[in-house]
Amino acid sequence: MSGFDREIVRLDLLMRDISRKVLPRSAASALNKTASLSRTRIIRGVSKQLSIKQKSIRKRIYVRRATPRRQVASIAAYVRGLSAIRLKPRDTGRGGWSMRKGKGVKARGGHHFPNAFIAKGRNAQDHVFERTGKVSRRDGKNYHHVDVVRIAIDKTLEDIAPRTVRRLMNSRFDGLLQHEINHRLTKLRVK
Repeated sequence: MSGFDREIVRLDLLMRDISRKVLPRSAASALNKTASLSRTRIIRGVSKQLSIKQKSIRKRIYVRRATPRRQVASIAAYVRGLSAIRLKPRDTGRGGWSMRKGKGVKARGGHHFPNAFIAKGRNAQDHVFERTGKVSRRDGKNYHHVDVVRIAIDKTLEDIAPRTVRRLMNSRFDGLLQHEINHRLTKLRVK
């Protein structure tokens, strides 16, 4: 086998290595970086629109990462409403219950919940509650049903997320993919 034939075999192996390893890994890495950047932008957008701190929303949105074999990265979220107690609320009004009744609860970001009150829940933690209007009668006593006050993030998330992901895929993905491919090819040249 001549030197020329050996060089052809070496280049053939290099091309196989590039097509089997470098390109899938580069694509997965570019997808993950784009998804991570999208997550950050989505958190910022939701936070700004709802006047909620980013750290409260960050825990609820996560990225399912792409792999070289599974070339799909996705962003998922827990869309259950954010409990109002997370916003450091305070009872408005002074004095006892008769003085505070109907004044509600105010929280950070300009949120106001009329007819709400702060009390300990079943887990002995403070929560913001609101009466639902239902009354049940047991043992000759009236029991008013209450619900935990939550701030809905699902509609805002559904509005912001697709636009943000589409915009970043169109603007950043190609550049990140090219960067990842070049980075991995320079590592191959060193060998």
